[in-house]
Amino acid sequence: MDSRLKERYPSKPAFRIAQLALNCLELEPKHRPPMKKVVETLERMEATNERKLETRIRASRPTTQRHGQQPSLQYRSPLRPKQDEGRVHQLLPRLT
Repeated sequence: MDSRLKERYPSKPAFRIAQLALNCLELEPKHRPPMKKVVETLERMEATNERKLETRIRASRPTTQRHGQQPSLQYRSPLRPKQDEGRVHQLLPRLT
């Protein structure tokens, strides 16, 4: 990974995404994962990432904010800008 990217993107998830992309590029179609599995894998990774981010945000807030009545902030991936958009594949461009 480019050393400039390490500061912005954790290497472990980037490595997992790269592995998934390589699996999708297998020469033999039968060795490629089905798109349903690809989407499920990406959604699982995104959910894990969001939970970690929310945990860090909660831990960094002052105690008064954590226990106060202030509205919680929603941090969304660029792939899921709205709460009601459920699947990554709905946001990806269609290939025709």
